[in-house]
Amino acid sequence: MGSTSTTDAYALAEAKFLKGDFEGARETLDAALSVDADAGQLWELLGMVAYADSDINGAVDALERASMFVPLANCSQFVLALGYEKQHRDEPAYTIYRHLAAQRNLDDNLLEPVARALGRFDDCQGALNVCRLAARRSPDTTEPLMGMVFYMQRLGRPTEQILPVLFQSLHLDPEDNDCRLATARALHDCSRHEEAAYLLSQMPIESCRCPSCLNSMQMIFAAACDEESLSRCLAAQQALEEEAR
Repeated sequence: MGSTSTTDAYALAEAKFLKGDFEGARETLDAALSVDADAGQLWELLGMVAYADSDINGAVDALERASMFVPLANCSQFVLALGYEKQHRDEPAYTIYRHLAAQRNLDDNLLEPVARALGRFDDCQGALNVCRLAARRSPDTTEPLMGMVFYMQRLGRPTEQILPVLFQSLHLDPEDNDCRLATARALHDCSRHEEAAYLLSQMPIESCRCPSCLNSMQMIFAAACDEESLSRCLAAQQALEEEAR
């Protein structure tokens, strides 16, 4: 099959793939590959289609074949790693995840998935590094910052090191009550009880429906001797208990 025919087959299969016609895309690619079995781009697309079609083994086989002929795109490498992981082939999966994490030009849409993947392999430092990269690329969003907090906590970093990241996230989204509570807990751990209580007093305590959160708030308000906020918290907890009866 000439290059023009290969290009046409790729375009046709890709169009079907994007429309959700996985079967049609695979038929087009199978037919083209029966003529030109060395067309790496076709194997790569076949792997992506197979994975989307929940054919894990077919996806891994196709992407491995593709890698013999062309360098795999980052997204294809990630899918190959996911395939290995689902096949319980942890070593090659982790190798690919680490390779992707080391790339400074890693696609934006892969930053969070790669960080999560590294976290699954307990590589919290690697995951933290990816979250830091994501935070630099998206300085106006809180998700990478909260990812940094999560992995810093898993690494056992001192709360004093984590607080600045929490402050930055809360500054970006003051209405994020989960972040506000996390920041207050960190302040409380640093014996900054009054600051913690002040942060929480700005929350809609009466509408809180999380018993664990209310317990944490009570502890912080009590430590800060904030009787008014403590009363609000106790009332919210009582209302929650009455609703559960």
